[in-house]
Amino acid sequence: GYAEGKKIRPMDGVRAIAVLLRTTLQWRRFSRHERFNRLACQARNPIQDARLAERLRPSLGPRVLHLGAGIGTLSRFLVDRPELVLVEPDPICRHVLARRLGHRSNVRIACRLEDIAGPVMGQPARAAGLFDAIVCSEPAVYLGDIEGDWVAECFRLLSPGGRCVLVASFPPAELASLCARLRAAGFELPEGQDKAPAEGPQMRSARFRWVRFGHRPAGILVACKPAAGIERAAA
Repeated sequence: GYAEGKKIRPMDGVRAIAVLLRTTLQWRRFSRHERFNRLACQARNPIQDARLAERLRPSLGPRVLHLGAGIGTLSRFLVDRPELVLVEPDPICRHVLARRLGHRSNVRIACRLEDIAGPVMGQPARAAGLFDAIVCSEPAVYLGDIEGDWVAECFRLLSPGGRCVLVASFPPAELASLCARLRAAGFELPEGQDKAPAEGPQMRSARFRWVRFGHRPAGILVACKPAAGIERAAA
């Protein structure tokens, strides 16, 4: 009661509502981490990531690896997978990711791509075939920090018939180089897909689609690992 120290009055409730409205309508950056600020702003509008997740579901399987998961803006819509492994090298984003999704029994969080196949993930080390799909939502940010041939590593981690999904808007020159590397690693890509499609109707290809979501365009490149499991071609 009031005698025990209760000092809350109706005006305090009005002030609390005013603070909620001010912090909701005015976005403030509490960190100098540019990528974290961008992901935090993106998380305030989950509709685009929800639609993107629905586009990706036909290409996913029960075991999914998400490279560059960030703070979970896209990963939170993939938690229905029986096994979901999230790789995020940035410690700040990985801390937020662990608070959001780390409590789920089907979710594992790793720091590097090299830590996935080992006993760090709570499973015996296997040489290949750990995942049915690999999703990379920020190739320009994440894949640039990986040492070695990340295309060959993704090919090794995929099971026969698995898919590697890259979500980004690639320039034409970068897209052609990326498709060449994917084919050299052993992935299957439809012929003529090394060029960005022109503006117009969306492509209906099952393996390569470009879609737009509002002001943030995104391209979806799906590379398939042959079911026969051919070896990686020598560079």
